Amino acid sequence: MRYRGGLRGRPDGAAARAFRWSPAFINVAGLSALVLLTGGSSRPDVWSLLILRPAAVLSLGYGLWALTWTDINRHRFLFSMAAAIMALVVISLIPLPPALWTSFGGRDIIVAIDAATGLRGTWRPISMAPELTWNAMFSLAVPLAILINGVRLTNAEHRLTMLVMLAGGVLTMIAALGQIAGGGDPWLYPYLHSSFGEPSGLFSNRNHEALFLAALLPVIGVFFVRTGADGRSAKPAMFLIAVGTLVIVAFLLVLGSRAGLVAGAVGLLALTLSAFVARDRRASAKRTRWLMAAFGFASVAAILGAGIMLGNARSVQRFMTDDRREELRYQIWPVIADAVPSYMPFGTGIGTYERVFRIIEPNAILRPTYSNHAHNDWLEVAYTGGVPGIVLMIVAVVGFAVAAWRLRRVRIAGARLMAGAGLVIIFIAAIGSVIDYPLRTPILSVLFTLSCLWVASGLRAKHDEVGLPAGDQNMSQNWKRT
Repeated sequence: MRYRGGLRGRPDGAAARAFRWSPAFINVAGLSALVLLTGGSSRPDVWSLLILRPAAVLSLGYGLWALTWTDINRHRFLFSMAAAIMALVVISLIPLPPALWTSFGGRDIIVAIDAATGLRGTWRPISMAPELTWNAMFSLAVPLAILINGVRLTNAEHRLTMLVMLAGGVLTMIAALGQIAGGGDPWLYPYLHSSFGEPSGLFSNRNHEALFLAALLPVIGVFFVRTGADGRSAKPAMFLIAVGTLVIVAFLLVLGSRAGLVAGAVGLLALTLSAFVARDRRASAKRTRWLMAAFGFASVAAILGAGIMLGNARSVQRFMTDDRREELRYQIWPVIADAVPSYMPFGTGIGTYERVFRIIEPNAILRPTYSNHAHNDWLEVAYTGGVPGIVLMIVAVVGFAVAAWRLRRVRIAGARLMAGAGLVIIFIAAIGSVIDYPLRTPILSVLFTLSCLWVASGLRAKHDEVGLPAGDQNMSQNWKRT
């Protein structure tokens, strides 16, 4: 493998040694590729999980075998959060004596059923639907495998994982184009329960497709800066980056996802601002950055304007015609919010929403379909995880804020780029989780986990091995002087 800076280059001795693929990278890249092909649905009954989860468990087993205390100490926050999440799930599956579990809120209906069926005195766990909590635990194998193997990646290998995700973006857009051309033929969709007739690509849900594409825009920004600093390959690579950006924007406009459009705006802003991260003070570099920024904004404005005028920008149309009274998610949020205190302090059990919501579902919103999720993961975690779930969300938000604060002190251009891209993707996931459940989809959970690793690695970097090509080390010196 030969790689040094930008998108191509000739290795010197150190670079060649740095880019020898490690077993950890092979695990991360291989599992990520498998997830892209089989992890586009959040449902627990899709066929692809028969392949994905055993592979994730094997990868996780290798990661645990090779894990060292040094790896754990270098990523204490990430491992602490992972351990706390796993502990929350496992503890909710431990059978408890009746005197204990009956004291938890919201269990009156189970007590009544036990009394009517002669099961009084049965030991039960915190989870009100243990089989769904078991599924939640097994679903964690995929992001945990990425995390435990990913902590041993070099910064150069982290850049390669970005390329894997970009390749996934290309693949899902090709699949979406085939679905558009095929007129909604069910054979073009990888999952039985999909948004048939919608260009959802490798996903079963077009909203998750839109969020994934939007989250790739900050990654494109990383390679935009790196490539712009490499005079040998700047022009063709810049052209590909510009075309790729415009294609993603076009997809976001036609997918009809409002959350995707908002996330896309955040991603585009991050992509444009990334052009100024390196602070190359050469006049030509400054001129190129401003021209690229102007071109990007003008192109987006042109596509957006054309979409509105021609009536083809479904995402924009849905913003203009939004009627909250007709959408189920807006009707169930108040019901869930009112029920949260009733199930305190431990909630209904992680992953149990689908089953337990039927207990409190009002007759007024009954439909032939069922509510599989709250379409607001912040609210659903509070409902199913109780006080521990709320505490973990608060800790995650504080951790994000601390990482963003620490980013301002990073003086290495490449490290700042990688960590910044990761933070933007995490923020996009948080936006999407307000009106959807993106991180329950394996593909997006992997991208989220990789983003956490990119942030941790970027903040920890001591030299410019994350950053720009060797010929632009003067940029790091500029950082030190400013």
